Amino acid sequence: MIDRERVLRTFLDYVRIDSETHHERTMTERLAADLRALGLEVCTDQAGKASGVDSDGANVYGFLEGDAGHDSILFSAHMDTVTPGRGIEPIIEDGYVRTRGDTVLGADDKSGVAAIMEALRCLVESGAPHRPVEVVFTIREEGGLFGSANLEYDRIRSKYGVVLDASNDVGKIVTSAPGQIRLYADIYGKRSHAGSDPEKGVSAIQAAAVAVSRMKLQRIDEETTANIGTFSCVGATNVVQDHVTFAAEARSRDPEKLEAQQARVKPRSPQWMVGEQLKDLLRAEPHLAELVVQGLENQEMSLTECEKRIKAFADKHKTGGFACVIPSEAERIIREFYGLHAPAPEGKSGGIDLSLEDFL
Repeated sequence: MIDRERVLRTFLDYVRIDSETHHERTMTERLAADLRALGLEVCTDQAGKASGVDSDGANVYGFLEGDAGHDSILFSAHMDTVTPGRGIEPIIEDGYVRTRGDTVLGADDKSGVAAIMEALRCLVESGAPHRPVEVVFTIREEGGLFGSANLEYDRIRSKYGVVLDASNDVGKIVTSAPGQIRLYADIYGKRSHAGSDPEKGVSAIQAAAVAVSRMKLQRIDEETTANIGTFSCVGATNVVQDHVTFAAEARSRDPEKLEAQQARVKPRSPQWMVGEQLKDLLRAEPHLAELVVQGLENQEMSLTECEKRIKAFADKHKTGGFACVIPSEAERIIREFYGLHAPAPEGKSGGIDLSLEDFL
């Protein structure tokens, strides 16, 4: 039977051990010792030294022999905590365990660690027959699952596993979880004075805003989400800003959908950007669509050739080794290249309503 007082003592002991992510060595040593005391085969790995992990701890592997006629089962939890997680002093109040408020508690995921340890103790003490049991306690879960990414999977014998790391009600089991990709982008423009010479600048803010506005974000489908978490540019209001950074992520339980979402934000070619500006122009003046279609049928009038014309202009007018074409100049070159001089007829749109895919 579960010993409630013992599992509470175990949990309190564990949360008092500092194990902020990157600094799990003491917790690694304690868990390895506790598993050995229960009679498990125990080993650790070199995951903390792997590229990008930067931890003084290690993943801990334990194996408890059982009935060889049954498949083994794996139980896992992570030993690291978020910050601030040093000097945690747990307090029991009104049936709950909390802290003084200046640190995290570390229940994520030392509650899972303590639960696994109690289950093992009960199993060993009972002497009841059981299948083989594996245990893996990982480092560096917080911030990117680095410990599990660097597990020595050839050590794992189980085909099935239970990870005790979720915030649902007791008894609820999570059967799938999303994969994640992250995107970090720098958008560069051309700085100028916003009051006297705004035409000479290229606003990185405006360019980045257009890019973000064309992304499919938030709920993509029942399995997939995407989000912009950071969009940053700090500067004076009288300056056309030349640098913006933003960070985004996409998540999906379907690897193919995740790859598809990632493909939507891959770097675009100069030809694609010319096509986007053409599309914007035709939205405003749809009567010009037929002229563009006729021009694109000629190899000498392709988007590639148009982009070469814009690049030649940029190279000719670059200053200080920096080549940049402001949007109005790019539109002028595109109009000249495709002969798009006619203004829209007064009071009517006319023409053909085409999407970018239609006329490219």
